[in-house]
Amino acid sequence: MRIIYDSAKRDAILRERRLDIARAEEVFAGFHLTRTDHKHSESENRFVSVGMLDEDVVIVVWTPREKGRRIVTMWKTNEKERSAYHRKREELG
Repeated sequence: MRIIYDSAKRDAILRERRLDIARAEEVFAGFHLTRTDHKHSESENRFVSVGMLDEDVVIVVWTPREKGRRIVTMWKTNEKERSAYHRKREELG
């Protein structure tokens, strides 16, 4: 799968959150959960995925494109989100 992103957005997220959206494919390659995001965009289909990147549980917001997934943003989860992810992961095996 091809990951697409805005380079200025990547730089900002690297600087502010110390996360590299160019590595989002690693999140999708492992166990991850995805839901549709109906709230934040009426003009395109958006999805929210949660999964692991290195030792961190992260959330990736993305939209499908013809040649891949365009990453909108990424951030580290809070404790509540992390716990929910790990519970669901154990539940689903």
